Amino acid sequence: MIAPHNDPTSRQRILGLPQRLLGQWRQQASNSGLNDDIINGRGGTRTVFRLAWPSIFEMVMVTMVQYVDTAMVGRLGASSMAAVGLSMPMTWIINGCMMAVSVGATVLVARHVGARQSSKASAVARQAIIMGAALGVVGTIFLLLAGNTIPTLLGAQPEFHQDAATYIRIFGCGLVPHFTAIILSGVFRGTGDTRTPMLSNIVINIVNIVGNFFLIFPTRDTTWFGVTLHIPGAGWGVAGAATATAFASLVSGAMLFVILLRKRSNPAHITLRQSYQPNGVIIRQILTVGIPTAMERLVISVGQAFFIRLVATQGTTALAAHHLAVVAESLCYMPTWGFSIAATTLVGQCLGAKRPEFARRHANNALRAGIITMTVAAIVLFAIPGTLMRFFTDDPDVLAIGVDLLRIIAFAQPATAFMIVLTGALRGAGDTKWPFYISIVGMWGVRISTCYVILHGFGWGVRGAWLSMLVDLCLRGFLFYARWRSNRWMHAMKGNT
Repeated sequence: MIAPHNDPTSRQRILGLPQRLLGQWRQQASNSGLNDDIINGRGGTRTVFRLAWPSIFEMVMVTMVQYVDTAMVGRLGASSMAAVGLSMPMTWIINGCMMAVSVGATVLVARHVGARQSSKASAVARQAIIMGAALGVVGTIFLLLAGNTIPTLLGAQPEFHQDAATYIRIFGCGLVPHFTAIILSGVFRGTGDTRTPMLSNIVINIVNIVGNFFLIFPTRDTTWFGVTLHIPGAGWGVAGAATATAFASLVSGAMLFVILLRKRSNPAHITLRQSYQPNGVIIRQILTVGIPTAMERLVISVGQAFFIRLVATQGTTALAAHHLAVVAESLCYMPTWGFSIAATTLVGQCLGAKRPEFARRHANNALRAGIITMTVAAIVLFAIPGTLMRFFTDDPDVLAIGVDLLRIIAFAQPATAFMIVLTGALRGAGDTKWPFYISIVGMWGVRISTCYVILHGFGWGVRGAWLSMLVDLCLRGFLFYARWRSNRWMHAMKGNT
């Protein structure tokens, strides 16, 4: 009699057991993936951090592009710093217009992923890509033609007008890949993949730093660890910084496009054989959600440009201190933007799955994390502002003003957490009109009007201008929280998907 364990059939069943168990484990892992955790309300703060930490790192990388440009150009003097600083409002306006497509794509992709509609998510991604390419071409033509006029409109001083115009024109040449990178980052986030945009921004920084190193400065000799090296350089100054940034955008846009083509596991996966003809229905859906966000960014960006124009009347030193303080502060709230990006995906997917209670739960967890982060940022800004400013400049006059500015804005950080995180949550719900309304009230009704009175009525200088910014941020934080508490955001997208 043959023992059971020597029976070939029994032996196959026994040997096959690990493979069957492994297959079951893989199936369970697939069913309990991140997107399943999102739409089933599992994981609490852990789910928020799984989405947020790559976005946090990504936003830090985005800010580091500005940091590196500012720090390296800053070695050329206050005039070069002011030229780059004056160019920033135009880049904000251009990027703000692109938000109409990027946010609309993110929200619609998240909705379709939550509803398990991968083919629709892919269709949205393709339409967003062609919209971004078209807008990129228009933006490039505009900046090339208006590059010399824009610095004048922003109040550029004669000594840095030409550098500012050069930076704007070169930046414009990279708009098509830049817009592609912005849009595809939004598509990946909508699918719950925040790591790919993070990797893209790591590449951007590496390319930007290397490009700056060789393009900004002339050929020179430098000594490292006792060894003298001959470093070749183009010596293009501000133009070199702009060129490096534009080329980095080219690399990033191409990288994200190839990944979406090759990554078949992504719910929004695309192929070159699919249709890229404009689809009026999808374009309308994207713009219905995205245009209020673009208008919001436009209102804020134009307001920031006008705000900088008011600051520029206080002199080159005040303008340089303002720009450096803005860059220094931005690194402190980058983690909170990560929670905001996570909230957009979380809310969008949960509402797509018809589970608004989980959307509220995830967003509240993101908000708590943002408040804690911004409170820590407030302490840092108030306690060591000089350390942050010295990273960019050794100019004692710029340092003295910048330290005061950072200490003033430290008091706005906790309220800013409400504004930043809940902006993302409302976008995920498709409730993009209210952030637009709130931005009008805060930026123009409070910041600009108050700043004008403070500068021309009281003569408090750039420090007074930042007091108006403090009041604006606190008011917007309160208004965003009031909108979130109303729960009306749950019904913002009825009939648009």
